[in-house]
Amino acid sequence: DIKENTLLNALVVTPSGNGDGTYLLIAGERRLRACRLLGYKAVPVNTVGVDDAEQALMMEISENECRKEFTKTERLEYARRLALIEGAKAKERMSEGGKGTQDIAGVGETRTKVAQALGTNRETLRQEQFIADHSDMLDPADFVDWDEGKLSTNKAFQRIKAAQKQAEQERDEAEHDAAELRGKLSDLRDEVAALEK
Repeated sequence: DIKENTLLNALVVTPSGNGDGTYLLIAGERRLRACRLLGYKAVPVNTVGVDDAEQALMMEISENECRKEFTKTERLEYARRLALIEGAKAKERMSEGGKGTQDIAGVGETRTKVAQALGTNRETLRQEQFIADHSDMLDPADFVDWDEGKLSTNKAFQRIKAAQKQAEQERDEAEHDAAELRGKLSDLRDEVAALEK
């Protein structure tokens, strides 16, 4: 589309704050990649000022969400980044003697705030993070369907839990079989020892 119709929407950037004349990209990552592939040496940008990293991230989320619905993994990446920001804010509140928790890992109050910012609830966010962390236990086609919103989070979560339960049962059976074989081997050794006497 850019090749045929030129770049219709400028990228959005903000000064990096380093004083070195560099900028941070707020919106337009896909457009920038496309322009690079087309060999563009320069692209039009709109420069905006932002107060902090949280505002910059919220602008990025807002801009991208209006263009297309996020996949689950894209939303989880935003959740991870928001959790870091919220965790840092909680840590800062703690150091100032205020109420807050050192919740850097993205749990508790921080997870609730992150979930609300992304338009979901804490439990759904927890399940989505669990699915992403255990995606190897989900059929690849099911993972793609879940990521694209064609398979519910609850169904994907239950499938992984069922796969974990089956793996645990198989491990227990294997350990039981191994213990049985060790017992038989011990009995055979005792018989051999008795015969040798």
